[in-house]
Amino acid sequence: MIQIPPDILNKYKHALSQKSISVQKHSYLIKWFQYYWDFCMKYNFNKNNPKSLPRFIKKLESKRQSKFSIITNLEIYHVTPCFF
Repeated sequence: MIQIPPDILNKYKHALSQKSISVQKHSYLIKWFQYYWDFCMKYNFNKNNPKSLPRFIKKLESKRQSKFSIITNLEIYHVTPCFF
């Protein structure tokens, strides 16, 4: 898996704190941000473009992730836009 550069990861962690997301969810959301980052790098999508996120969702659906799982896991939506 392609690693998120430390400076970006730190900004993401800061954004989590700024959005008042409970600390218990941080590692979970970081994991999904990592998956999103990896997806964008592998498939050559612009990770800074909000239009890449629906493509990531489609990829999850193609892997037969349940709708509940996708919605639950994509609480990433709450934080990712702060990077665009």
